[in-house]
Amino acid sequence: MKAYGKSPFLPTIYDYFEYKNTSFIVMEYIEGKPVGKGDFKRPSEKKDEKLSVQITINTLKSLTSIHKGGYIHNDIRPKNIMLQNDNPATLKVIDFTLAKELSPKHLIQTDLRDAARLCIFLCHGYFPDSLSELQFKNDKLQSTLLNFLHPSNETYDQSSDFIAALQPFV
Repeated sequence: MKAYGKSPFLPTIYDYFEYKNTSFIVMEYIEGKPVGKGDFKRPSEKKDEKLSVQITINTLKSLTSIHKGGYIHNDIRPKNIMLQNDNPATLKVIDFTLAKELSPKHLIQTDLRDAARLCIFLCHGYFPDSLSELQFKNDKLQSTLLNFLHPSNETYDQSSDFIAALQPFV
């Protein structure tokens, strides 16, 4: 996990050891609660668009560090994003069980697409079965997020590009 780099939005790793063929990680205790339970389909508290974008940007900042370390998180879901009192500055991305080394098969776009889904989930309290169900207060935010989810559209190559696209909405 140390290869994932350092970010204020990732848990601090203090130590790693093995005992009787079992691996242990000693890491920062994360206070707060996840932004949702499970995946994108389980309903959760709806957040305003500005807060949702701030949470998504900080998630993307954590992904920048992970990607620079040569990995993808591969499981950006509401259950893996922790917050204290809905404060985006306290965000921590957790659960690296499904993390993979970057490769042609495991691309950064997997994480970025999940970050777009996360923002939609936060704004609506769920992720709809059909994207045509979505209604945003800000049409440009809706366009930015939906454009990213259509496979035929050109997407961002790295998290910093996606952050730049979302920045006007905070």
